[in-house]
Amino acid sequence: MKIQRKSMMLLGIASACVLIVILILHFGDRSNPAELRGHEAAENASERPLVQIGSLYITEADLARYKEHMQFTSETPADDSTLVKELAIDQLMLHLANEQGLTATREEGIREAERMRKTLQEQPAEVQAQHAAFIDELKVSEEAYWEDYAAPVYQEQLSKANLVSALVAKQKEDGRDVIATGHALRNELLEAALKDGTVKVLDPDMQW
Repeated sequence: MKIQRKSMMLLGIASACVLIVILILHFGDRSNPAELRGHEAAENASERPLVQIGSLYITEADLARYKEHMQFTSETPADDSTLVKELAIDQLMLHLANEQGLTATREEGIREAERMRKTLQEQPAEVQAQHAAFIDELKVSEEAYWEDYAAPVYQEQLSKANLVSALVAKQKEDGRDVIATGHALRNELLEAALKDGTVKVLDPDMQW
């Protein structure tokens, strides 16, 4: 089954919807999950590691921050184990992209942020107003926001999209059935990483 580029982008590139933008902004610097931005919910959380991905760790504090950010979405809150799994898969994909030389450049992230900035300008006035209010909350200029906050996020999304493209090409080359959904592919990557030790679950309460 042929996977269209649009379908693969669902794994990576965030839409201009303000709720998604608000969510990803807090994750602007993810060189290490422990550095994720957060507010009061994470202040009292510990840095006890829950999962290890390569040399990186996802901690209780990271989980607390992520749960807080999820309040910006209309999704039904997931349990802690599911949320940590989502964080682990995201970090795993970045880890694999880096290993395979597929990490997008900063310049590519900046260009994608600019593209999404133009897309946002086409959204309803109320969406643009909410987004502008969020930038005000960050106390940075709009230019600084798009370059210093949004661009690194889109760089990560492009890196994950590059990984997906490479995996699909390899599946075709090997004559395998191409995995058609992002969810299935993400789960396959996690299962393989758990088997080879790239991902280690450190908390016994994480039931995957």
